[in-house]
Amino acid sequence: CISENETILASSMGEAKSMQAERLFEHIDNVLDKTNKTLEDIDYFAINLGPGSFTGIRIGLAAILAISFALDKKLVGVSTLESLAYNAHKKNNLKNISTALNAQRGDIFVQDFKIEDNIIQSISEPKMVPAEEVSDADIGNMDICKIISSPNAEDIAYAAYQMIKNNIADFERKEPIYIRPPDAKKSNSS
Repeated sequence: CISENETILASSMGEAKSMQAERLFEHIDNVLDKTNKTLEDIDYFAINLGPGSFTGIRIGLAAILAISFALDKKLVGVSTLESLAYNAHKKNNLKNISTALNAQRGDIFVQDFKIEDNIIQSISEPKMVPAEEVSDADIGNMDICKIISSPNAEDIAYAAYQMIKNNIADFERKEPIYIRPPDAKKSNSS
């Protein structure tokens, strides 16, 4: 996705999760071609830090870290749940937002945010909970932003732009956000 301020100039979406690595640079070339831009023309890069697909986050982060380093460009890391909150505020002018994202396997990722002076602030840490444990009592007086799928590149770009515009972008934040423990375990065999 390439945007100029809040305006999306071009976007390209992947479909096959199993082909993420193979198709990533194809998507980058696609949006550059659509806008007649080069990577050098981009002022900032934005990346979804998760939570989400372990493989997708690692592939995307590794690629954009390499590109931004090679071009000496700033990188804005945005959490999946932050981007949902920014976009819920944009679309519905919500002030107290409880985000919920399908974490698969009967779990959801949740995090609460509030809006002050048009800046979204986290009021809880992201966590994973069994879906059946979340109730209206847990949400309290929060507006609900319940999302079934992950945000797309346009949502991440909008959130990153808002962070830059409001001088709250953390250009050093580059660590992936993993909430679910890894499925793979290190073997104890000698």
